[in-house]
Amino acid sequence: MQLVHKPRTISGWSRFYLRVFRTVVVASCVAFAASGWIAHIQWLVAAGVTIGLGEFVECTFYLMVLNWGERSRRIDI
Repeated sequence: MQLVHKPRTISGWSRFYLRVFRTVVVASCVAFAASGWIAHIQWLVAAGVTIGLGEFVECTFYLMVLNWGERSRRIDI
């Protein structure tokens, strides 16, 4: 049983890339913010939270656009 289906189209690969990218970047930013919190480095906490939220919102928007394109049959996924 496969947990991840191999994407067959460019937009399918885009969706896969965006999900992996969002997971890795947001997890890294949470780790940086947590280490900054523990070490009392305010700029690291601020950067981690800001970059993490920004990347999460941006990738989620792109995924919503891909989903919209699939639902409206404008792109094949």
